[in-house]
Amino acid sequence: MRSHTTSKLIGALLLGAAAFVSTSIPAQAQLEITNPALATPVQEATTAAAAGNYTAAIAAMRRAEQVAGISGAERSFIQQSILSYMVQARQYQPALTQVEAMIAGNVGNRNQNLESALRLSLNLGNTAKAEEYARQLGRTGDIAVFTAQAAYDRGDHDECIRLATPLARVNTPQKGVLDLLSACYFAKDDFAGQRPILEQIALHYPTPEAWDALLRNVRRSVTGLNDEQSLEISRLRLLTGGFKTPAEYSEMAQLAIIANYPGEAKRVLDLAAEAMMLEGERSTRLINMTNDRATTHQAQMAGAVTSAAADATGFVSMKLGQAYLSYQQFDEAEAAFRSAIAKGVTGANLQISQIGLGHALLGKGDNAGAVQQFNAVEGYADGNANAVIARLWSIYARQ
Repeated sequence: MRSHTTSKLIGALLLGAAAFVSTSIPAQAQLEITNPALATPVQEATTAAAAGNYTAAIAAMRRAEQVAGISGAERSFIQQSILSYMVQARQYQPALTQVEAMIAGNVGNRNQNLESALRLSLNLGNTAKAEEYARQLGRTGDIAVFTAQAAYDRGDHDECIRLATPLARVNTPQKGVLDLLSACYFAKDDFAGQRPILEQIALHYPTPEAWDALLRNVRRSVTGLNDEQSLEISRLRLLTGGFKTPAEYSEMAQLAIIANYPGEAKRVLDLAAEAMMLEGERSTRLINMTNDRATTHQAQMAGAVTSAAADATGFVSMKLGQAYLSYQQFDEAEAAFRSAIAKGVTGANLQISQIGLGHALLGKGDNAGAVQQFNAVEGYADGNANAVIARLWSIYARQ
């Protein structure tokens, strides 16, 4: 037998399929039932809803609504629950009727109910009614966002993209608009289309999570990444707080070794040690190998300088610049990359030299100069991997 005084019921009350905008029904509603006659129908509704039987859940709550002597808080809970179940069952017209009755009866939070009515009106294609509710909310400027959100909610992702894209073409787009567009492209498995949206999120709203989403997307949307390009992505992950495990540090160090940048590999392993991210015999072997390679590599640098001076193609100067970068010798790296570009490197080698020069300038604190070099890399529209990586670094340098 349930207690007359302490029966706590928690219902998940969610409006809409996308989490990008906060719902107008509370995500969780908690009520202490004081009327014993309510316990059975409310429990039946909760059980039915958990099983996905919203018709039965609504019927049970309708029975609860008829119980005599219920409090105002209990009536609000019941009506909010009915509204939630109708929305989850996609019974949008009955849900709109329900929330309009709640607004008229001053049941629950008025602004939340108005927003629910606005969204339901849009789902039903009733723009005039949606605009009226937006006016009452004082949010007429957001009607375009709500309309795009409604398209997403009903699964029309192409229409959502069509409506939301112009809203993202401003100097600082709303975070919610960008999240909505990202969700639309993701729902279509269009990762190449999603990437520019994630780039804007990382640029305007940079967080480790935003960068993680962007860099994961690049691995999905850009085909044929080579070891050097994968190392570039690892560099960004390290700088933006994306490394969480010893394996991630070790993988980056190994990529640097493969690319013949033992100085960078040593620096990554030093950072791993500071973060307490080195463990086991394998890490010890990797550290010893890296130290040996770095000693040998540094001894070869003088010969590389001589070779670069004699090389007319610029290729050796480019490789020298990469070597200098691995030791964070930014002045020397800048000179080597400028020499490579002046000697006329072309194609991928020109892109690598421009990116490398951007790295050198960034290391010297010349962010504007770095952005100029990253932005000079051509081929982004064609999905060229080096151009995509240059775009990532340009975003990072502008933060």
